[in-house]
Amino acid sequence: MKRSNLLLLYVVSFFIGTAIFVDLFHSVLFRGIDVFFYRGIALLFVACVIVGIALIIAWKRFPGFFSLKDIYIIILTLVSVNLLFFTHVPVTAERSMSIFLLDYMNKNPEKIISKEELTRVFLEQYVVADDNIQKRIHEQLVSGDITLKENGYQLTNQGKLLMKMYGVVASVFGIKK
Repeated sequence: MKRSNLLLLYVVSFFIGTAIFVDLFHSVLFRGIDVFFYRGIALLFVACVIVGIALIIAWKRFPGFFSLKDIYIIILTLVSVNLLFFTHVPVTAERSMSIFLLDYMNKNPEKIISKEELTRVFLEQYVVADDNIQKRIHEQLVSGDITLKENGYQLTNQGKLLMKMYGVVASVFGIKK
C-alpha cells in the first residue's frame, strides 16, 4: 500500500473516531453515569469499538490494503489524543474555578471586577448555588476515595494512597501543597 493512502486511512479514521466520540456526548448513552469524567471514558471506549469494528471489516474486505498493526496504531492514537484532550479541556472546564471566574468576567467584558466581587460571586454561585462541593464529594464517593460515615466523610485507604501519590507529584514538580 502506498504511504499516502495509509496516511489518509490513519487521518480519516482518527477524525471519524473523534467525531463519533464527540457526538456520543449528545446521545443518551451512559447518561446514568453522572460523573462527567467516567462518562467520557465510557463513550471513548464505545467510539473506539465502533472504529475498530469498521476497520476490521475493511481489513477483511480489502486484504493487503493495511494490517492489523495499523488498526492497533489507529485505535491507540484515537484513545491517546482524545483522552489527553478530554481530560485537559472539557474535564478541566467542567470543574475549574479559573474557568468559572473567566466566564464571569467574559459575561461582563467592559466591567472592572474587584477581587472582592470575584470572591463573592464564586462563593454565592460556584460553591452555594451550583453546589460544586457536593459534586466533588459525589465524584470521590463514586471513585472510592472517600466513604460516608455517620455524620460526614472519611478518606479510604485508596484515597490515602492517591494523596500519597499526589504528594510525590507535588514534591517532584514543586507544587505548593
